[in-house]
Amino acid sequence: MSDFDFEFESDEDMGMDDDDEGFDLINEKEDSKDEALSASYVVLRPAEIIEDQLKAIDHIHQVFDTPRPTARQLLQHYHWDVERLSEKYYERDTPAHIFEAAGIADPSKAMVQRKDKGAVDCEICYEEVPQADVYGMGCNHYFCKECWKMYLEGKIQDEGVASNIECPASDCKILVDELTVTELLAEEKPVCLSSEGVGVALACTLVKGLAHVVMLIYFETFVCFAVVAYWWICTGQIPLQAWNTRTASLHTL
Repeated sequence: MSDFDFEFESDEDMGMDDDDEGFDLINEKEDSKDEALSASYVVLRPAEIIEDQLKAIDHIHQVFDTPRPTARQLLQHYHWDVERLSEKYYERDTPAHIFEAAGIADPSKAMVQRKDKGAVDCEICYEEVPQADVYGMGCNHYFCKECWKMYLEGKIQDEGVASNIECPASDCKILVDELTVTELLAEEKPVCLSSEGVGVALACTLVKGLAHVVMLIYFETFVCFAVVAYWWICTGQIPLQAWNTRTASLHTL
């Protein structure tokens, strides 16, 4: 065998060794991926989820000195990731940018009570109504309470929207907070799905914070809130058809 033949065969052998090492690296990566995907899950009861939510809300409320409803809206926008919210909050000298990004009225510019005397024109029905029957948020758009009520009921019951309801004004993207909903629909009798529709939930260990919670709905639909851009709030009666329509395009487990 010539020296040339020996060197050529040795190169082939070395090539085979390199390929084997490459396959080993690929297998190691696949094994790591499989281990990650097989992460354990913890079963949570609705009361435990609510407790975690309240803790997160209280934390943001105290640290940012912002009202609790605003803290909840900020957490919803950032998928209940407290660390990410905190990072974004302190990116600039003033937190105004974070309220704008989340579509929330800046609590430092809270609505000032209108000083109009007598009747006020509703911006929806254009009827003159007493000032006591007019309601507005921090964006300073005012509507009569009857129009507000019809608008909210339509969003919640007909469209299946809960946490992402925008101001009724056509050019306003400010989100309606929970206090507005509960105050204007106080006379209604809400039916919350969690009382009979939600039995348990699963907490995935792959994602931090409350965004990892997967709700088990009674008609066998899993909705992962790490994928969805909102946290569902039962503020009224949610028809099954509306829920099915809303979740039809979502990722299911």
